[in-house]
Amino acid sequence: MKIKTKLRLGFGFLFIVVICFGGISLYHINQISERSKVILKDNYKSLIYVNEMRKQLDSENGNINLTNSTAFDKALQLEEKNITEIGEKNAVFALRKAFNAIRNSDITSAEKNIEMAKIRLQLRNIDELNMNAIVRKNDNAQKATEKATIYLSVTAFVSFLILFTFIVNFPGFIANPLRELLEGIKEISRKNYKQRLEFKGNDEFSELALAFNKMALELKNWDNTNVAHLKSEKQRIETIIEQMQDAIIG
Repeated sequence: MKIKTKLRLGFGFLFIVVICFGGISLYHINQISERSKVILKDNYKSLIYVNEMRKQLDSENGNINLTNSTAFDKALQLEEKNITEIGEKNAVFALRKAFNAIRNSDITSAEKNIEMAKIRLQLRNIDELNMNAIVRKNDNAQKATEKATIYLSVTAFVSFLILFTFIVNFPGFIANPLRELLEGIKEISRKNYKQRLEFKGNDEFSELALAFNKMALELKNWDNTNVAHLKSEKQRIETIIEQMQDAIIG
């Protein structure tokens, strides 16, 4: 595998780690956001509708008449379409039943007081159901947030370990062969032609090692040839000197 390919794979791996961490973080953030929206979406609307119905009652001293009947009914219809909690359907049904009874023109004053008490009771029940639901969902969202924080912390720690290990070890992939090459060149400069490089794989460093080893071998052969030649010349000179000495003596 070529060095360029290894570098691409290495940086690609880093990119994937960062993307995965970002994706996990985004997922948990969206989950927290969705849970928060659920809390506000339905239960908050029910509280608004209940508050509107109470507002209409207060505007007429706690009574329902032609003045506030239409507005009260409008808020009640909206609440009937926004039932989300267990028990809320029964409370809304009882509220509708009491409201319809009050709008009956034949209702007596005593019966009206009883129905008005039922209306206030059911408004309080609906209000409590949704308030309790908000508290419960908020607690669940808080627990989910804490859980997501743990997940993100673990993911961040693992990502940090991976990136740290990669950052510490990956430069050695380039630096270590270069250091060995430098040491080899120093040995060659000291005429240690037995020095050899051994790099595993089939990348550019392996090709460089083969070229270095070939050079070292050729230098060794050349050095051996020079030594032999020098010895031969030395012997020849010594022979000439001996012959000259014999001639002088003779």
